Amino acid sequence: MLVTTAQVDPSRVHAALRGIEGAFAAGVLHPDVLIALQAIGAPVESPEDVTVVCRSAAMHTDNPDVVWSAFFNFNGETINRLVPATWRKVSFDDVLTTQAEVMDVAFREALSSMNSNDLAELAALSRAATMAAIEHSEGRPLCAGISARPLPQNDDHMMVWHAACLLREHRGDGHVAALVVEGLDRVEALVVHAAMMPRMVNVLRRSRRWRQDDWQLAIERLRAKGWLTDDEVPTFTDAGRERRQWIEDRTNELAAVAYEPIGDAGVERMIELGETYSAALEDAGIGRVLLSRVPIGD
Repeated sequence: MLVTTAQVDPSRVHAALRGIEGAFAAGVLHPDVLIALQAIGAPVESPEDVTVVCRSAAMHTDNPDVVWSAFFNFNGETINRLVPATWRKVSFDDVLTTQAEVMDVAFREALSSMNSNDLAELAALSRAATMAAIEHSEGRPLCAGISARPLPQNDDHMMVWHAACLLREHRGDGHVAALVVEGLDRVEALVVHAAMMPRMVNVLRRSRRWRQDDWQLAIERLRAKGWLTDDEVPTFTDAGRERRQWIEDRTNELAAVAYEPIGDAGVERMIELGETYSAALEDAGIGRVLLSRVPIGD
């Protein structure tokens, strides 16, 4: 068990995760993952399906309600179509092994341009943060699922990917807890997020497969709760903005425990190395460009 008295600035830990988070996205959006899962018999038809199957596989549950609860803001239709149907055709471990085999090749090639010492240092920092997150996975179902998986031992590129997945779920589970404390439901949470990023409204709604009427009803509920003004484009009231900032701050505070072993200096170094890491993924075509290729519904 890790024991540390280190303290970190919570406002900086999200930047540390963002530096490697592209690896998580690549793991579910890379077209070869979809092809490989179809080859072993998984009934996946899109990157959205891959996301549901791969993220939930580590939880080892065939209960769609449990998966939907953990995923929180997804429309349940895709989850109900895939769970438990997927697990009648393939095993949890077969899905995760297939995904890892594809990404081992992809990351090895993509990161060949990154200085090996830098990659090793990033992997070491990521490992320390991952081990701390594992020790603090209580109340975090998606994180706990990955926590049961063995850590990659000798492959720096796979260690960073594993860390990206686990630390993302560790933060996300904490974020869901903060949303629940604030009394937000699945769609309301997305609308509140969209109020922070108006240009992302359609992407947030359509990528989670919510219909326009679901979205509008959530807007009306948030107005009644005092979160949003009556403006045509959802805009925060002063109280709504304050409450959303509390959610962000509390999410950072809950996530910070994972980064205590590396301290503020380690967090800053992780951010620095993460920029190089992200650039290597982008140059190899498995960074943000993958997001642009994903159909996001009507």
